[in-house]
Amino acid sequence: MVKANIQMLRRKIKTLRKQLSEMDFSGSEAKPDIESDFWQTFMNITLELDQFEGAVIRINHETASEINQLLEQIITSLEEYNHWREKMREMEKLFMLNILRPGYILKQAIRQRKYLEGEYTRIRTGIVNRGYDSLHDVEADIRKVLVHGDRAFEADDRSFADEQNQEENLRQLAEDLDPQTIAETYNEDQILQDFKRIVLPAIHPDTSDTPKETFLTIYEAYEAEDYLLMEAYVAQYRGKFEIDDEQDPLAVQKTLSEVQKDYHRLAGRLDRRLKALKQELTPEELEDDEKVKAHLNHQREEIRRLIKGEAEKVFDLREKIEGLIQLYIQIHSETDHE
Repeated sequence: MVKANIQMLRRKIKTLRKQLSEMDFSGSEAKPDIESDFWQTFMNITLELDQFEGAVIRINHETASEINQLLEQIITSLEEYNHWREKMREMEKLFMLNILRPGYILKQAIRQRKYLEGEYTRIRTGIVNRGYDSLHDVEADIRKVLVHGDRAFEADDRSFADEQNQEENLRQLAEDLDPQTIAETYNEDQILQDFKRIVLPAIHPDTSDTPKETFLTIYEAYEAEDYLLMEAYVAQYRGKFEIDDEQDPLAVQKTLSEVQKDYHRLAGRLDRRLKALKQELTPEELEDDEKVKAHLNHQREEIRRLIKGEAEKVFDLREKIEGLIQLYIQIHSETDHE
């Protein structure tokens, strides 16, 4: 209804402006009665035009007010997003130190133990079934197994990073396949240009007094090519809209209409991003992070206990595998006596 009303006003104003431009002022000077009618028509059109333009100006002020309310909503969501993102990073760091890295060490220890169990069974079966031609072959096989067991299952940083990258890529793939994100289109080049023109000069240490922490937070969005956050920062640093009633109200209305549409879309996308972030946080992380930290410490100790248990099993398996040399000697010694 509002959109139809605006379209009607635009048509009326354009028609009246055209009528004024087409009025022949030179012909009005021919006769006094004609001049009187001419100026009466001119005044009627002018008054009607002022009335319709005034209606558009009032709508422009209302639209600007709504845009500024949306801007406050966008800034609030942006600040909340950054708050919870920082909280999540803190928790991710704690989770990395207390769970992921110790967990990976445990996972590698379990893999090593299972490998050695399988190889112990294989070599022992080969000895019992006389599958080895000599003691040298048994010793070489055992040495190869033990070396591989020590080196293949090291919990080194590169192996850990490879496994983390695989999981991260799967999460990124899931995000990229979000139907809502795929359906949305926006001008990335324009966002980037606006960010460089409006935001960077306002936050850069060389051109502003912005705190370093704020600069780093915002610049991170630029480095990550996070166009949603960059667009939100553009809106924030562009500031509130003020109406100049001396400008053409139709031109102002067109600009405001486009900004209003963009800000509604931006506010909706930012709200969905914030909700998605909160869904990744547990209720405890949202309400009591100290409780989470205590829980992570408890889990770390439990993982350490399990790692110690696996290390003891691996040590026993190594001894058992090395002891297979004596089994080979014993079996062949008994055969020789026969």
